[in-house]
Amino acid sequence: MINAHRGAVYHAVENTLKAFSTAIEQGARSLELDVVRLKSGELVVFHGGGTHENPGEHCETASIPLLADVLALCKNTNTHIALELKGFGIEHDCLRMVEMTGMIHYVTFSSFHPNKTALIRRMRRDMSTVKTGKIFDTPLPPDWIEQTQKHKCNEAHICFADCTPQSIALAHKNNIKVMGWFPHPINNAIWSKYTEDAALYAQVAKSGVDIMCVNKPDLLREVLDELAASM
Repeated sequence: MINAHRGAVYHAVENTLKAFSTAIEQGARSLELDVVRLKSGELVVFHGGGTHENPGEHCETASIPLLADVLALCKNTNTHIALELKGFGIEHDCLRMVEMTGMIHYVTFSSFHPNKTALIRRMRRDMSTVKTGKIFDTPLPPDWIEQTQKHKCNEAHICFADCTPQSIALAHKNNIKVMGWFPHPINNAIWSKYTEDAALYAQVAKSGVDIMCVNKPDLLREVLDELAASM
């Protein structure tokens, strides 16, 4: 499955409705986004940083969207969401909003911090209905499978560099779904070693990973189509 990391970030400002709708048009069936709460109380989709981190050639005027508006967009297009719980104390309200909009089967609540997804799991124990994901930095810790199981997560979200046939097979053996995430293209040291291009996408796809969370969903669509045609 193609997941667009904060949307189509080379075509629109990240974490905006334009970035998300463009990614969907480009073939993404899932979106990765970040949720925080404003001082005024609203849940919004925002990561941080400024427009200087925009990797595209142009930066149009954009606004920070409400989570409710992004959920509505995804509901109308049957688009899945990897919802990273960024803000403090937002778990209950995020869960309630997702349930109220009828999107619970389309959302995976994720975090680097297991206490956040653990709170979601305590509120909703049915793992077949409410999905959570443990995000891991790279390199993967040796006990990443055990950590995912310990925190009752359905998914492990691991860096693309750790997506090998062996790691994916191990996860699947333990009934864990894997999303391979690609870091933001600006100011990340990993891009001194790799180039986010078609060859890298093909390599990661061949690992058997379930979801690829990428910055170029249009390119990944082309790569997956070519791989399918060659089989």
